[in-house]
Amino acid sequence: MAVILGFLLIFAPALSRAETFGFMLAFMTLFTGINQITASSVLKKQGGSRTGWLLTAGIINTLLGFFFLFNPYVMLFAFSIIAGIYLIVGGIALFAATMSSHPAEQ
Repeated sequence: MAVILGFLLIFAPALSRAETFGFMLAFMTLFTGINQITASSVLKKQGGSRTGWLLTAGIINTLLGFFFLFNPYVMLFAFSIIAGIYLIVGGIALFAATMSSHPAEQ
């Protein structure tokens, strides 16, 4: 699959490359959100507390992934703004999740 994608990116017209890039980012965002929701669930089952920020980040990523998947041109048009907001909110959510976790008792 990587070889096919590589040839597509090299030999396809610019619009096709942009479309492919948009779909790649959409799927990356979608799967990151699913991974965060799953990680939150696993941590909760293992007795972890305060997994709300991780779950919130996962839900936001999943919703953004679906939005980008069905509107790739919107994502490409406003990529810098969307990417900036996404990185700021994601960074704040991860920082809040880190600060709200309790150190393990020994």
